[in-house]
Amino acid sequence: VTVWLPEGRWYDIYTGMIYDGGRCLRMYRDINSIPVLAKAGAVIPFTEEISARQAIGNPASLTICVFGGADGEFTLYEDDNEGCGYMDGVCVKTVMTYQEEKEGKAIFTIEPSEGELSLIPDKRKFTVEIGGFLQEAARRAKILVDGQEWERERTVISYKNREQTVVLALEAMDVESRIEIVLPGDMRVKGNEVQGRVFEFLNQAEIEFDVKDAVYRLVMKEKRIPILLSRLEGMGIERELYQALAEILTGY
Repeated sequence: VTVWLPEGRWYDIYTGMIYDGGRCLRMYRDINSIPVLAKAGAVIPFTEEISARQAIGNPASLTICVFGGADGEFTLYEDDNEGCGYMDGVCVKTVMTYQEEKEGKAIFTIEPSEGELSLIPDKRKFTVEIGGFLQEAARRAKILVDGQEWERERTVISYKNREQTVVLALEAMDVESRIEIVLPGDMRVKGNEVQGRVFEFLNQAEIEFDVKDAVYRLVMKEKRIPILLSRLEGMGIERELYQALAEILTGY
């Protein structure tokens, strides 16, 4: 599909691919997916508690996806999902903020929930995914609960290499607690994991092995993107293949 990206930095929320905006480009996906983009600084909550029975109440677990590169804020609004009490302000609001370069740190904060707390569980399990960081950031991550440092052993911290994302699975926390996740600000990524993405793309491409090998060797050798694109075009590969590779090489 042809996509117009406004100014700024953008993430594909499914693949973790990062793009610079201010341009129009072709994006290639398989038959089962489409590009879904979030701007740097976006904070997006998800839940898997979506069955008809679960949807009656508000979830006891949330996955919060945070996209680094800019400050951002999101207010989670919840009501009883049934009546009209929301018209009288009967609801719960939970503010979530992401700030970079705060004393050399990147800090994601979940503020205490406020409002009619009977509408939500007393405790809630959060899994926080923060994109745009190196793996070292996962090793240096800190969690604070109500200003006190949380024991790392009580949190499962992992890293998604392809998406360059730090993942922190917190145990169930009181919804009136203030949770802060602190990452080192100097551990931001400086680009996509291009070689791995090119290999993955070529591996599934229905083209001759000799072409795959030649393209991959060239990508491994030539680091100057304008020269690399020129040489790929000079190889006479199919236009669609060239444009799909160009998306990966020029993303960010």
